Amino acid sequence: MSASVYREIIEHLKSIPNPTQKDVQLAKIRIAEKYSLSVIPSNSEIIKHLKPEEKTILLKVLRKKSVRTVSGVTIVAVMAKPWPCPQREPCAYCPGGPTYGVPQSYTGREPATMRGLQFN
Repeated sequence: MSASVYREIIEHLKSIPNPTQKDVQLAKIRIAEKYSLSVIPSNSEIIKHLKPEEKTILLKVLRKKSVRTVSGVTIVAVMAKPWPCPQREPCAYCPGGPTYGVPQSYTGREPATMRGLQFN
């Protein structure tokens, strides 16, 4: 998708005094229809095209989840460097391990593990 499409969405949102998430959706749909796009641009792609000074204005409305949890409990996954278990074979609770390229207690298919493998 062309950078000009993202810029047009950004400029439209900047022209609105206090844009809401509904304004964002309407702008994305209208501009996608204007250019006959098969896919509506995602908020994360729009955020990638923001200039530093635009981030202070639009970042809050482009983020879909400003608060991740209502309960106040945030789940954090810590992925330790894979070290071998003192046992010879992994047990039922620890199916992974260095031979599988993941920490001992993970299978390698967890979202945090997949992101770690993707970015490191």
